[in-house]
Amino acid sequence: MEKLLETGEYSPIKLFKGDSFESFNPGENADISVVTDSSVDRDNEILDPKGIDWSSFRKNPVVTFGHDYHSPPIGKSIWQKQIGQTWKAKTVYSKRPDNFPSEKEWFPETIFHLIKEGTLPGKSISGAAKYTEPTPEQKQQGIRRIASSLKVYEYAVVTIQSNTNAITEIVSRSFSKFNKDFLQHSFPEVW
Repeated sequence: MEKLLETGEYSPIKLFKGDSFESFNPGENADISVVTDSSVDRDNEILDPKGIDWSSFRKNPVVTFGHDYHSPPIGKSIWQKQIGQTWKAKTVYSKRPDNFPSEKEWFPETIFHLIKEGTLPGKSISGAAKYTEPTPEQKQQGIRRIASSLKVYEYAVVTIQSNTNAITEIVSRSFSKFNKDFLQHSFPEVW
């Protein structure tokens, strides 16, 4: 779509205004991802989505790269929503400051580029969990333990995630190259 829009022969037919579910603001570097679900992960564990507590996370909704707490975050989470047995979240990646030297790498920009091209889709949540024993039937399936509750402290973009379903689903496309007057006139629902 972006390539067609760049030609000038095509115009976008619909944009959605900000904070509604699964939408983006113009020019925003963001994605919407599954951050966890009830599936068996690579560690043979299950996280019960009903037991997830985001209250501590929401006080400081940072998104890291690779759970690295010693480096600055790469973005922040705008919302987290449970849909059935799945938790989704919207991540907005930090933009390069105007006064940051253009010849230097802005790490959040690099990460967002890799996400946008599909090279880095993985997400991973972390926190403090309470575990319960799996049922005998679950043990026969190879399940080691079940996280019945989890206080989430952060989630991260990761190269290899434990939960193979925790991946980016939708990535924003930048409409920032469009003139604001064009957008206001052609797409009043955005404004």
